Amino acid sequence: MRPAHLAVSAALMLLPLVSAAGTSKDIEPLKSWTIPAASGQVLEIHLRTGAGLRITAWDKDEVSVASDWTEQRCPDAEFEVTRTADGVLVETRYPAGTEVVTHNCSFAVDIKVPRRYDVRLGSAGGSVAISGVRGDVRGTTGGGMIELVGLRGTVQLRTGGGGIIVQDSDLEGSLATGGGRVRFDNVSGGVTGRSGSMRGIVRGRRSST
Repeated sequence: MRPAHLAVSAALMLLPLVSAAGTSKDIEPLKSWTIPAASGQVLEIHLRTGAGLRITAWDKDEVSVASDWTEQRCPDAEFEVTRTADGVLVETRYPAGTEVVTHNCSFAVDIKVPRRYDVRLGSAGGSVAISGVRGDVRGTTGGGMIELVGLRGTVQLRTGGGGIIVQDSDLEGSLATGGGRVRFDNVSGGVTGRSGSMRGIVRGRRSST
């Protein structure tokens, strides 16, 4: 069976999904997609345009993608959501061969996934907020804050610059930022956090046996 395929030219006004205090904010969705999904699959995200991104776990066998884009505001960007054999692929990009050197649009994307789900992320830049997911989360953003709340599993995430906040999570793996504060609050497991502007390593609590 051929994969479900949806593609649109997209333009989104960036709304900060993470505040300075580390609290996720809502966006006003103007476009949305809903795709059937099974627990344990993979969400792949390739944001070649950059984006503000939030991923939230829910108790549904669906992946929901919402954004606040308007085509009129940024007609030279493309936004694509695709069902794959392993899960769901979300991509944003500028078409090859475009003569535009500077693009004045950016993206805010809100994604909901089944609670047990893996994430693979590559973004040119933008904040990343992930909550409630149980699985393997890996990727990079060119710059922007990372906020993780209520995660269970493994993580390998890096931002080119921006603070990192991890709360109420049990994780293995590592997080890194090129510059910014790293803060762990009620975090267990072997996860570590590093910053190019801070000495030392932030570590999660080791559970007592």
